[in-house]
Amino acid sequence: MIPHGLTSEEFITCPDERYFLWVASLDWGWEEKGLHIFVELAKKHPEHRFVAYGFATRQKHVMERLVKETAHLNNFEYRSALLRGREHISAFCGATAFFMPTQPSIGESFGLTVVEALSKGVPVITSTAGAPAEILEIPGRHGIGAVGAACDTIEEYEAAMHHFSQRSLETTLHVQDFARKRYSHLVVVDKMLQFTLELLETNRGLLAV
Repeated sequence: MIPHGLTSEEFITCPDERYFLWVASLDWGWEEKGLHIFVELAKKHPEHRFVAYGFATRQKHVMERLVKETAHLNNFEYRSALLRGREHISAFCGATAFFMPTQPSIGESFGLTVVEALSKGVPVITSTAGAPAEILEIPGRHGIGAVGAACDTIEEYEAAMHHFSQRSLETTLHVQDFARKRYSHLVVVDKMLQFTLELLETNRGLLAV
């Protein structure tokens, strides 16, 4: 799947506000998008801040469970739904790293939020299920790479979290450059055009018939 690409307005540089970010609809459930992993990391690591955005319209019990399980955690903040616009940009822009630990039961066909995080210079910590590990160009799609990590176990998530526990300006610019060269709208349009022309050339005989 080829995304629509990101315009220059998406590439925003801002300081690390020292929190790990998780964003998804709570209607997916407690585990499908790896919410259980994110909460477990917060419980095990009070020295780090964790911020979660999400809202449930059908599975209200997931939202209730999230509130209940994190009520005693001083390092965890649940901020309900994350709306598109300034709040969305600000949430991603200030994160130390973005978590997308999607489970194999649903996988990820692409993961637009992965690319959006990268455009802000924010590394991404994901699972090995689906496309995000490919987007991050993780060797073997497992382990820690230059702009993120793909994990299976809670121990691997912890190692990745510690590896990306601070985001320097150098890291930010490197991650942004990675995203810009692959997912800016001009690059995406050019790749789509090349793909279309190659497809037409390959199937010229069929089209003539």
